[in-house]
Amino acid sequence: MLDTALVKGAERGRDLDPVLVGAWQELLTRRGTLTMGELQRHTGWSRRRLAERFREQVGLTPKVMARLVRCERAVELLRQPGHRSIASLALTCGYFDQAHLNRDFRELTGCTPSGFRTVLRADAAGAVMTGD
Repeated sequence: MLDTALVKGAERGRDLDPVLVGAWQELLTRRGTLTMGELQRHTGWSRRRLAERFREQVGLTPKVMARLVRCERAVELLRQPGHRSIASLALTCGYFDQAHLNRDFRELTGCTPSGFRTVLRADAAGAVMTGD
């Protein structure tokens, strides 16, 4: 999802603003957990300018991009072996609480983290049974 958003922005034919690239790198480095205030300080832009520049050059606001980065991190951790509670996953990924993670995850993936984990387990069990 993230790569698609950036590619669409790049396909518009304009070079990305270097300040915006720096802000994007900061979002990735912090795995989407920084506040918009921190991002504003990083860029020196107002909240409005920050949102406008992201929307104009990437197609999404920085807040939405941060949500995508956090959700992508949650998917990555759910794919790793080992048991992790959904509440601890939420905290690790920068969500305020489990309900916030569940809401974002469902909105962005179409299922809950628990549902996603169940599908992964079923897929893994099926692969073992078929020898894949």
